[in-house]
Amino acid sequence: PAPWNKMYRGTSFTPHTPEDRDSYEDLLRNKYTTDAIGISPRRLALLREHYYACISFVDYQISRITDALKAREMYDDTIIVFTSDHGDLMGDYRSMGKRTMLDAASNIPFLLRVPGERHELRRDPASLVDLAPTLLSACGIEYDREEYDGVNLLSEKHDVVYSQYANGTLGTYMVASGYDKLVYSAIGDRYFYFDSFPDSKDKYDPSNPRVAQLKRLLDAHMASDRC
Repeated sequence: PAPWNKMYRGTSFTPHTPEDRDSYEDLLRNKYTTDAIGISPRRLALLREHYYACISFVDYQISRITDALKAREMYDDTIIVFTSDHGDLMGDYRSMGKRTMLDAASNIPFLLRVPGERHELRRDPASLVDLAPTLLSACGIEYDREEYDGVNLLSEKHDVVYSQYANGTLGTYMVASGYDKLVYSAIGDRYFYFDSFPDSKDKYDPSNPRVAQLKRLLDAHMASDRC
């Protein structure tokens, strides 16, 4: 709504498109290229301006919620979680959409405030499967750990986390740490390795010990996929 829709008017948000963009076609997993769906550079710029405006609009509404909690003296008794299910390419790699393990779609915000817990910026990977065990633990609710794939982030950490889109011959799978990731695309029967972001250069090399380690983990994860 106005005036938020004008907040970033004229701001330059340049999409991320590496020179070898076409080599990532198997990772993009959609036909929604900006050319195919008729999004001109000007229209894309407008979309990105509005996207950032939406984020600022949401931030403002969150501040209204926290102010209301404080006014009602409920803030110090409230757990607050801010996260998302996925991102969007928004013109990166000349594409739109979310069906990819590229950073713009798979790296999401995860903010957690628990009364009594100190402020901490974490770099270890987390996953949405961690939400339930973390919140149950924070509330002191007993649960069967065998029923959950996630961990209690207040007292535990992951070395790596996994993500998956579709399965079998159409599947895309990812194993990610806090600083690198390995992705497998079944469509192209190809692995991709990235250790800098946004994803700019595929460094997959099976002789690299780190790549080999992640490949063992990801292959085991894919072998267990029964969806």
